[in-house]
Amino acid sequence: MIGTPPNSILAGTVNELYGVQISFAGFMAFAAPLAVIMLFGTWVFLTKFVYKIQLKQLPGGRDLIHSEMKKLGQTAYEEKPYWRFSHSLPLCG
Repeated sequence: MIGTPPNSILAGTVNELYGVQISFAGFMAFAAPLAVIMLFGTWVFLTKFVYKIQLKQLPGGRDLIHSEMKKLGQTAYEEKPYWRFSHSLPLCG
């Protein structure tokens, strides 16, 4: 198993006590969905209970964004390959 020392200690202890080998793939099959659920739950808790957002829309936000985009101007030739690369990364997943 790859990871932090507590993961290795857990894998060794479970193997010694119960005779069950925990592989990295097995660990990730358990831990990744749990991490996603906990991340989503934490986001809901923080945004709905701890730091309630009272605004439905930021006053003047849309106008501010449009004015800042006008200040930036046209996308430069050199910026376009980077844009394509960074926006294609999620497709490689």
